[in-house]
Amino acid sequence: MLLRLSLILFLLVGLSLGGLGLVYLTADQFMPYHELAIQSRWSDLDPNTRWLLLGLLKGFGAGSLVAGLAVTGMTIASFRQSPARYRVLLPTVAVVYLALLTYATYIVDSNTPGNPPLSLSLAGLGVTLVATSLLLLGLRKPDTGNLKT
Repeated sequence: MLLRLSLILFLLVGLSLGGLGLVYLTADQFMPYHELAIQSRWSDLDPNTRWLLLGLLKGFGAGSLVAGLAVTGMTIASFRQSPARYRVLLPTVAVVYLALLTYATYIVDSNTPGNPPLSLSLAGLGVTLVATSLLLLGLRKPDTGNLKT
């Protein structure tokens, strides 16, 4: 039961990260909270600055998509076979990525007038830490190789 709940939470995290990555990869300008952070509208920026910011946004989107695909892939594989093989890599990818994302969001939130989704980043990190705890607790039980037990 702990393993199944852990994997459901990791699947939610992976799909969320992947979705976030797609949003940023397909963006053609920055988000409203970015506008508040730099106190300038997208259309007021010179073209070189727009291209630089768009590249940074797409780089963030690519990282988020890759992390989301990795977490989702390991989670789906863990539903089919024992998650023990991913007990280090799955939480590491999810926790480290979300911790760094939360830190970056905090920097923008605390140092600019922007209002980035810090609470959403914290919630994602919290869900990931719960999923990690449940995974590790579930793997400590005897005969944890079979999710059907």
